[in-house]
Amino acid sequence: MDGALSAAISIAFHGTAFAMVLYLVSVGLSVTMGLMGFVNLAHGVFAVAGGYFMTTLIFRLGIPFYLAVPLATLAAVLIYVAIRLFKPADLRAIARFDLFEFGLAAVTLLAVVLIGVEQGIGVAVGLAILDRIRLSARPQLHELGRLPGTTSWAPLSAEPSATELPGVLVLLFATPLWYANAVHFRDEVVTALGRNPGTQILVLDALGMSDVDFTGSRELGHVLDACDRAHVAFGVARTGDHLEDMLQRSGLTQRIGANHFYASVNEAVTALTAQDKMP
Repeated sequence: MDGALSAAISIAFHGTAFAMVLYLVSVGLSVTMGLMGFVNLAHGVFAVAGGYFMTTLIFRLGIPFYLAVPLATLAAVLIYVAIRLFKPADLRAIARFDLFEFGLAAVTLLAVVLIGVEQGIGVAVGLAILDRIRLSARPQLHELGRLPGTTSWAPLSAEPSATELPGVLVLLFATPLWYANAVHFRDEVVTALGRNPGTQILVLDALGMSDVDFTGSRELGHVLDACDRAHVAFGVARTGDHLEDMLQRSGLTQRIGANHFYASVNEAVTALTAQDKMP
């Protein structure tokens, strides 16, 4: 008799406790969905998920009931939060924009699910850094042309009306020159010279080249060597103070010539063209 009474009291207590858990879950979701203006009739899904986790914690892992109840509640809440945070529409938008970025997002998502949140964040940061290095290591070298009736120069690929001047090659490398892209820069410049036979003047528009490291200065020196072998006059336009200081330290200012630094591309082309015509 005493055993039956104890069992009845235990069942009543546990039933009441679980009913309170279900009540709190349903009320919390109702308030949340109500504030969002969204009708949700699937509260039972989260309650069942919480019950499943509680059963697993008690019978599989041997966790006491008074600890399993809050853990199961927390698990149901986390499932709800995860469902709210996961946005398939955003993944589809990323896939339409760039499949490579979609791959990075998918790897990060799998890392969070299979490894953990902190590790997933670390994976995301590492992939983002590697992606930025990949992009900065292979920047595009733009060939510029002069806009008709102006002194402005624009990339030939972006401005159909821009025209090249005979014997003049103007190049824009709109990124810092460092060890990851220095060899790429040298190869691109040499290739551009090969595509334009008869080039007598090469102007480097350094507007976006805010910095140059040791490797970059060495490769820029190799570009100067190629210009010397081809008897091409070299000039630099729109350099910043920091870049000029780094070129001075590397000894490239002396090789280029202090009088071959210009405030604008058109000024550089005009001056170098006049020098080329001098006997």
